[in-house]
Amino acid sequence: ALSAFSASAEEGRTITLNGDSASFRDSGIAVNGSEITLTEPGEFVVTGKLNNGRIVINTGSSEEKISVVLNGADLTCLDGPAIYVVQAEKVRLCMAEGTENTVTSGTEELMETHDDSRSGAAIFAEDDIDIKGPGKLTVYGYLNNGITCKDDIDLDGGTLEIHAANNGIKGSESIEVNDGSITITCGNDGLKATSTKIGKGYVEINGGSLTIYCEGN
Repeated sequence: ALSAFSASAEEGRTITLNGDSASFRDSGIAVNGSEITLTEPGEFVVTGKLNNGRIVINTGSSEEKISVVLNGADLTCLDGPAIYVVQAEKVRLCMAEGTENTVTSGTEELMETHDDSRSGAAIFAEDDIDIKGPGKLTVYGYLNNGITCKDDIDLDGGTLEIHAANNGIKGSESIEVNDGSITITCGNDGLKATSTKIGKGYVEINGGSLTIYCEGN
């Protein structure tokens, strides 16, 4: 079986992006135009290019994990998140070894006219999410933030490059950087956790390489 942490793309349920649509094999994948929804836990491999659409992860109340391996994937959503985690017990987003992947929300022109009334992120997770290599992921959050997580986000390896109009990575409960090479260029804060719960709302740097260029305080 596909291992999320080795990020091998040799097995697993495969989704091939074809510009304005997608093809796939096996169950647990629903395609409606350019919106691809992953409805079952397990392991999925995403390859190809999506011009204007999104991957939605929604496994409901299942306690099993879901792993999504980007294997040379280029996803763009012009008006919202290109990867949107609605509900899932635990999501692992991995970049396959030797690959470069891109996730974009909005267009570059929107970055010049950003204001706080515009919400969204290129990757938006309502639940916990782990991001790991060993490959590379470039995130363009032209609409607002680069990555937003309403729970806990862990960065566990690979090369992550984020360009965002607002915050680079915004987590509510926590942000933990454990490994990897991370570069953030943003208009506001590089890393930001906002929860006021006791024991939450923190940013923790345990390892890896982190470089931030920002206009925020």
